[in-house]
Amino acid sequence: MQNFIKSFFIIMILFTAISCENEISPKTIKIIKPLNDYTAFYTLDTLPKVIFKELENKATVNDLNLLIENYKNPYVKAIAIDILINKDEENAFELFDKFIDSKDSIVFRTECLRESILLPTYIFNSTIFSDKQKLKEQKENNTDKFFKILFNQENLNVDLVDEMYLWLPKSDEYYKIIRENVVKNKSKKLLRALSVFKNKNDVDLIKSFGKDSFIGIANFKDDAFLEMFEKYIYINDNWEYKFALNQYPKSKTKMIYLKIENYNKVKK
Repeated sequence: MQNFIKSFFIIMILFTAISCENEISPKTIKIIKPLNDYTAFYTLDTLPKVIFKELENKATVNDLNLLIENYKNPYVKAIAIDILINKDEENAFELFDKFIDSKDSIVFRTECLRESILLPTYIFNSTIFSDKQKLKEQKENNTDKFFKILFNQENLNVDLVDEMYLWLPKSDEYYKIIRENVVKNKSKKLLRALSVFKNKNDVDLIKSFGKDSFIGIANFKDDAFLEMFEKYIYINDNWEYKFALNQYPKSKTKMIYLKIENYNKVKK
């Protein structure tokens, strides 16, 4: 009988320990409560910084991981991510790999501007643009680590590649994967990433996207694309069209601007 009672108490202790590991502590819940209704991070809002400090000092690593895994509000997740990265930069790569297909997004707002990024992009940015000296010194190496994880997935996350394309290493391996995806899936979202490599062999491929090609043309800026502005002059009020045209020297686009002006006059 005594052995049974002893075994019972051991089982109960283990069960309680496991249960506690899967529950966020009330203390942590209380700290993050002001963020529950957040739908964006505002530039001048200091509350997230205050909560960051409180969580950093009082929340356990287990609590922080549970917030990221189970909490619904992505802004709470974002702060927990920042703290874990601040504690140990290796956490960044584990989190990036684990949540690489997360659909959670983080919105940043000013009075007139708004930008939304996916949670894994947030993890990338928090690491690469950290103020922490060690992370600053390892920026290039850490960038490579993130992209190795990204391109090592069985199914390439094209949304993530598109959000991170500006920091894409000029690797032949990545170039081949991106090009194959563009050809196979006709993915407009990968045009910006493909254009980063500025490979002349991709000119016709980018052109094949027709009026959707300007998102790639903006980064490539090859003279071979100039004819596209005349061909699709009827969408000259399109943002991607205007942005791409503005990337070229005015000496090369003077006649195109005149044609656009005349086209719009006749159109009216």
